[in-house]
Amino acid sequence: PSCGSMFALTGQDLLITAVKNTYYRDTVTVRVLNMGEHEAEGTLRMTFSGLAVKAVYATDLDENRREQLAVAENGVTFTLRKAGLATFEFETEQV
Repeated sequence: PSCGSMFALTGQDLLITAVKNTYYRDTVTVRVLNMGEHEAEGTLRMTFSGLAVKAVYATDLDENRREQLAVAENGVTFTLRKAGLATFEFETEQV
């Protein structure tokens, strides 16, 4: 069938652990875990057809926005410490 993933993650030892609707806003929350023994760099891009990333925020586990991140190529690039967990909130718009 003609289908695909909503997100693409690149980077060694990185794993998407959750993709869910954000509790308080009409956005999508994605959690990424560094399973490696060292700091890791990665890129998380939205690949869902018909949606463009309008903004991305780093949030805490309670989904409180902490920082707006730079968007490039429909996603974000980040660095995650050893055994670190990052939570990203994606605000989208239809194209």
